Amino acid sequence: ADQETFVCRLFPNPAESSCHIVVPSACRMEVRTVDGRVLETKDFSAEGTYEVGLDGLAAGLYFVALYGKDGAESWLKLVVR
Repeated sequence: ADQETFVCRLFPNPAESSCHIVVPSACRMEVRTVDGRVLETKDFSAEGTYEVGLDGLAAGLYFVALYGKDGAESWLKLVVR
């Protein structure tokens, strides 16, 4: 997968108790604070839409990092209300 084909989306944004992440292929997800701390990791086994619970997160801005095969990555901003 190259960078152009590894396009990920998340919704709703801002989110409250959960959000959905759409990925084009198997990948690893990390939810990070703005200063780079990893709060949660999840492995997605295939292309699809996955629900991610946000109950443990305080309101604020986070980054969702998605790492695909071959070094492809996608960074999304997530606002938790």
